[in-house]
Amino acid sequence: MKIFKNILALGMVLFLAITMSAQNYKTEKNNGTAEGRLYWDAGNGWEFRNGDYSLMTFKAQKNGKKVNVALASTEGDRDVASEIKNVEVIVVEKGKTKTGRGNLADGITVKL
Repeated sequence: MKIFKNILALGMVLFLAITMSAQNYKTEKNNGTAEGRLYWDAGNGWEFRNGDYSLMTFKAQKNGKKVNVALASTEGDRDVASEIKNVEVIVVEKGKTKTGRGNLADGITVKL
């Protein structure tokens, strides 16, 4: 299962695109889960050297006809929750796309 194939930040909305393969749901190793990481900083300057960045790990879990995406952990000192107000997740499965919206604190649920 590929997660976060496309990541695009426009303004203060973060878009995550998840490509999920049905064959991966059937494996014991994967069990309908995926994870991906996203690096975020100011985009200019060198303050990341002093910890002004965030390396976020997201986890996705397919439960029946839903995919739940949550921020699992962060590294760095940057307060991304104050910058990223909304997150939109696009799940691509069997050539069809479904979208869910939420925020970093509460996570995102996409109905398949």
